[in-house]
Amino acid sequence: MELKFVNISNREFENLNLTINSNAITGIYNVYNLEKLFNDNSYKGSILINNSSIFSYNESIVSYISLNPIFYTSKVKDEFFLAKRKNKLNNEEYLKKIESILKIVKFDKKILEKEIKYLSTSEKYMLNIAINLINNPDIIFLENNQEFDNNIQGIIKNIILELKKKYKKTIIIISNNINYLYDLSDYIVILKDNNVIVSDKTNILFKNISNPLPDLIKFSNLANSYNKKIKNYKDIKDLIKDVYKNV
Repeated sequence: MELKFVNISNREFENLNLTINSNAITGIYNVYNLEKLFNDNSYKGSILINNSSIFSYNESIVSYISLNPIFYTSKVKDEFFLAKRKNKLNNEEYLKKIESILKIVKFDKKILEKEIKYLSTSEKYMLNIAINLINNPDIIFLENNQEFDNNIQGIIKNIILELKKKYKKTIIIISNNINYLYDLSDYIVILKDNNVIVSDKTNILFKNISNPLPDLIKFSNLANSYNKKIKNYKDIKDLIKDVYKNV
């Protein structure tokens, strides 16, 4: 589903205009307080989904996954059932759905009996993803500014790609890590002072700006300045192959 912010103004934004493409991964760099737009309607302007007001859709159509989730119960299982108020499945059906969601985030179903306070930071983040997926949102905002270890980041990356390719979700990643956004995003939006500076397809955008640049593009640009023909790559393995071939 396509998402549009049209002439949005509030305390954080002034005349924000932004289009998020359907069934794609869009990275938003250097933005703050975007979540507030979905928690109150005091802003001026319109938020549109497929050119219709967001208010004409069920509230569960958009999900926002924060780096600092707030949990309202003590046990993982209870937190899932707290979200069941939006779901008409009976308890047995709902448990099966929970288990299918847990597989997406690489959790064993035993985690349902754990106390949330004993989960690690990364486990709480993954739990937040799972709970947000339980009601099958079409548009998913996902914050990822925190430096998880490579294993967790790899799992998160695979989740995002699966949500796009298999489940046809519209994904918006919010991060201050331009390397992370470059790796995952089909489109990137760069903001300054909460105003859009540039927005384009990832493979085009960095041809037209000098800052910020992902590390892989910085390396390619440096090599090309020495007359070495190195392409821009997202995968460092492909870059290394090109370096061995041309340098």
